[in-house]
Amino acid sequence: MKKNLLIAFTTALFPVLATAQYSVSGKINDKNKNTSLSDVRIGVLKTDKYVQSTASGDYKLDNLKAGTHTIKVNYLGYKAIEYKLILDKDTKLDFELERNNILADGADMAVINRIPYAVTINGIPLNNHENQHAYFIALPDFAYSVDNNQVQRGVGIADNGSGSFGAFICVQNTPRIDAAYGELSNLFGSLNTWRTRLKGGTGLINNKFSVDGRLSYVNSDGYMNSGNSGVQSGFVSGAYYGAKSLLRANVFLGEENTTRAWGGVSSNELQPIRSSNSLTYSGQTDHYVQNHYQLLYAYSFSNKISFSSAIHYSFGRGYYEENPNNQDFSSYNITQTTTTGSLVRRRSLDTDFYGANYAVNYTPTTALKFTLGGYYNRYKGTNFGEILWTQGLPIVNPKRYTQDDAEKMVINAFAQTNYQLGKVSLFVDLQFRRINYTFTGYNGSLGAVQPGDQLNFFNPKVGFSYDLNKQDKLYTSVSISHLEARREQYLNFLAGGKPLSQRLHNIGIGYSTKREKLTLGLDAFGMFYKDQLISNGSSNVLGEFLDQNVPHSSRIGLELEGKIQLHPKLTWGTTAVLSRNTISEFIDKPGTKDEKTYFNTAISYSPNLVAASELAFKPFKKTEIALLNKYVSKQYRDNTSNDDKTIAAFVINDVRLSYTTSFRYLKNTGATLLVNNILGTIYPSSSSNYNYVEKGFLINKDYYFPQQIQRNFLLALNVKF
Repeated sequence: MKKNLLIAFTTALFPVLATAQYSVSGKINDKNKNTSLSDVRIGVLKTDKYVQSTASGDYKLDNLKAGTHTIKVNYLGYKAIEYKLILDKDTKLDFELERNNILADGADMAVINRIPYAVTINGIPLNNHENQHAYFIALPDFAYSVDNNQVQRGVGIADNGSGSFGAFICVQNTPRIDAAYGELSNLFGSLNTWRTRLKGGTGLINNKFSVDGRLSYVNSDGYMNSGNSGVQSGFVSGAYYGAKSLLRANVFLGEENTTRAWGGVSSNELQPIRSSNSLTYSGQTDHYVQNHYQLLYAYSFSNKISFSSAIHYSFGRGYYEENPNNQDFSSYNITQTTTTGSLVRRRSLDTDFYGANYAVNYTPTTALKFTLGGYYNRYKGTNFGEILWTQGLPIVNPKRYTQDDAEKMVINAFAQTNYQLGKVSLFVDLQFRRINYTFTGYNGSLGAVQPGDQLNFFNPKVGFSYDLNKQDKLYTSVSISHLEARREQYLNFLAGGKPLSQRLHNIGIGYSTKREKLTLGLDAFGMFYKDQLISNGSSNVLGEFLDQNVPHSSRIGLELEGKIQLHPKLTWGTTAVLSRNTISEFIDKPGTKDEKTYFNTAISYSPNLVAASELAFKPFKKTEIALLNKYVSKQYRDNTSNDDKTIAAFVINDVRLSYTTSFRYLKNTGATLLVNNILGTIYPSSSSNYNYVEKGFLINKDYYFPQQIQRNFLLALNVKF
């Protein structure tokens, strides 16, 4: 009887056991930094179950049936993980993600070479919206407030910035760090170079709050005579972590004071006095303050719907002062008996930049994701010039001789779709940009110019990837992007016309592999331009390169990135870009008696080969010796492929020695010695032509920007606690 009851009870219980459900939970961390990662997608293959990690990196998958499952972990910028487990109870499973230097549609580029590039910090543009330049000099030591970054050639995706064209740099700031920490770093080097940095954070307070900060100061005499600089910066970030939300405020502060050495060294002075500086005025200085304020917010409504947004404001205030000779006073609205002479002028720039962005993510299944978002940014800038002193004439107060008021509004809306079907992934990105740009001003010769532009662009991108197996992947992408001209291109454009907007058709196909001792990425790319704005090798009186539209041009090549472990103590990493950069038809000096047409000519400042190598040897566990090499092939200084106007190929060799250890009360102590240009290579990294007319004759002058030829060093000491 008892035996029959036991059989009956077991039979009744069997369906319950067969449908038993369990959970998998744990934490997602960065493998190298041991910091938590939020918004990581953790899914169960062949099901529609997935979750995203919380702000503290925690996750939990509920209601999983007993049996064998494959857990897949995905996060942008990190290598995906697939983990198979047999589930017969509630399981705790932590993952450590490793950064992926091979991007989804191309390897990290080895060089950004005078092509337009967009920089975003937490999805917010850093580039000045009018001249499109990114002024990192006013944010010294910025890299030490960065959590991760991606650098890629070609067209960027819409949520990495509204103006990605030739390349993009996507930067994310300080992540959540649970434990309190501090770091002190000092660096000393050649040319009286000093850098001091103090960094620290509170860690997580009451499981909800954190504050991180950094202060930096950098000073150097510089290689060029009177080329010294002093820059300082600060960074503060405060965050609130809710159960489903994250609120973070960031403040970046930067100030630079440098003397000016942009004039270069003329060709006849390059050999005897490489550090010569033609700008000898003692007050020749560049002073600029640049501050950025960001407020970021993210909220997860459910496992399928999330929202993120940001508002931002930044301002810049600064000037440069100079002492030009032989100036025509009437060009400055000075009418006196004396008509020409030297003067001291100050050219200032005041900017205000503000805006907002948002993105809504909808993920109905682990294989499908939709994103809808947009940006609104507005820029206001005032460029003005003042006369402080004139030869032989009294100037009581600074006399304002010019003022340029500019305003630029950019609206961007985008939609994205990611779809994964087994080993196949598809990505579609559609972007619309509207630009309204108005200004009045003066060009480099102090002549009046026309107002700006109103433009509409549609930028589509499609990407496809196929996983051959767990180690190998094929990928390809096709995209179209447009970019408006920069401020100086409007002001300096030839014959007083208006520059055309540029269009890029970008095609890429690549292969990547990840083995136990080998990581390799190989990409073929084609960048086909319509009306590309290309430097013609000349510069104006301000040292700005002069550009002109060319109807058809292209950059076609191969890109390689790899790292191999040759021995347990020896690794070798390399990057290289081999490319052909040509203009189908280039008209030099159009509209003049010297006009000449060139066909299939090389694009200026575009080397055919750029390669870098790092061979690292660890004789002991805490010690590393590395040999660093960089090669840049010959470059043409203009678009005529004239061998008399080139920058010669050069190779640079550096050596880096590093040692790290730890003590009872110190988490990490490290010393690094970097010896640059150990073989004393003599080379100029860049040059320009300055063309002008004097007494009816065209004068061509060549200027070079030489690098320090002596071996020079940097010694750094870092202490973490």
